[in-house]
Parts: sequence; C-alpha cells; structure tokens
Amino acid sequence: MFIMHWFSYITSKHSEYILIFISIISFLESFIIIGSFLPGMILMSILGTFIGSRKINFYYAWISSTLGCLLGDWLSYYLGFLCSNWIIRCHLFKKYNSIVVKVIYALNKYSVLSIFFGKILGFTRPIIPVLSGMLKVPIKTFFIPNLFACILWPLIYFFPGIITSIVINSPKIKQNTFFKWLMLSIPILSWIIMVLLWKWWKEEFNTDRLWLYRYKNKTFFLLVISVLLLINNIIQLQYYPEIIILKNLIYSIIM
Repeated sequence: MFIMHWFSYITSKHSEYILIFISIISFLESFIIIGSFLPGMILMSILGTFIGSRKINFYYAWISSTLGCLLGDWLSYYLGFLCSNWIIRCHLFKKYNSIVVKVIYALNKYSVLSIFFGKILGFTRPIIPVLSGMLKVPIKTFFIPNLFACILWPLIYFFPGIITSIVINSPKIKQNTFFKWLMLSIPILSWIIMVLLWKWWKEEFNTDRLWLYRYKNKTFFLLVISVLLLINNIIQLQYYPEIIILKNLIYSIIM
C-alpha cells in the first residue's frame, strides 16, 4: 500500500521523475546479481497499473524501461568481459554456482536463444549478460537477441498491471466477477508456465536418471496442464462481451 501511495504522489506531483524511476528500476533489474534481489515483476506490474489508469504514458514508460534495461545489460556484459577473474571469486557467484554452471553450458550450446529467453525469464535475467561477457560471447551475437529481449521484457511485465488497472477501474467489467477471475488467471498461469519451463530447463542438466524419471515427467505433466488451461481460458474470454470493452480500453492506452 505504501508503494502505491508513493507512486501516486510522484505521478501527480512530479510526473517527470517517474520515468527516471522506471529507468533506474529496469537498470537495477538487469545489473549483474542485483536484479535477483529486486521484486522486479511486482514493481513493474505496479507501474503497469499507473499506465492502465493513464497516469503514465505507455510509450514513455516503455522507452524508459528499455533504455534502463539495455544500459544494465551492456554494463554487466562489459564488466564480465573485463573483470571475469574478480567476478568468479565473488561470494554470490560461488553461492549460486549450480545455476551459473547451467547457464554457462546453455550459453556455450545455444548462445542466441539463451540470451533472448534468459532475459525474459526472471530467474536468469541478471546473470545472462555478465556471463556472456565472461565467456567472451561476440558483441554482435549478444547485442541482437539482447536488444529484442529488452524491448519485449517491459511489455510482458507491464501488461498484468495494465489489465488489472483497467478491470478494476472499468464499471462495466467490474460487474462480471467470473470474467475478472478469468482475466486474473492469464498472468498467473503465464507465470506458472515460466517457472515450470525454468524447472524443465534445469532438469536437462541433471545426470541422475532416477531423479529425471521421477521429476522431469511430473514437471512436463504440470507444464502441459498449465498450457492447456491458459489456452482454454484465453478462448473462453473471447465469448464475453467485456473482452471487447477491454480491448478498446487497451487500444486507447497504447495508441
């Protein structure tokens, strides 16, 4: 609640500062290990609610976030490139050594895909750029997927907040409780799918066959169920008249 009131005060009194704040949040979210300790999805979703209520311009927020994201990633890349020996000895890297080893393996095998999807998935986002620099991934190989990921990343994290704000503030949509729950299920299921994909990816590197047999099949089953539920809920939403109102409101915000 405090964060919401603070954002409301800033956007009403000093709207120009909120764009700087968005850039700083995106920068910190992307910078080496710092992003692992920030509740990035929560902060970006909160910012999305202010976009949805038209207190922040959608395109200004998108550009500010993308620039902060790119700056954090590129600085992390060059730090990894120039200071790899010091970073390897860093306590935090030693603490998360198992994840680091798996990310390094993925970068060596699928560099472009790992850079792009590693940026979208919150778990690996802060370490992909620095590890790319440490592994001396060519700047062209790093730059292109990272650029597209930084453009796409704010949209993915803003939109749950934008949709939540529209649903809460639109009287016609508020009347239909089941529609609201269906809408809420979309970002929740999307997040669950990302978590399960992360678990699936981690299991790819496990050599214990018994462990793989027990847990990988379970993860796959949950992943399939979650994807089917997401598709089903999206299809169901198309039969509600409120979806037209929602689409028009989203269109009015982004246009």
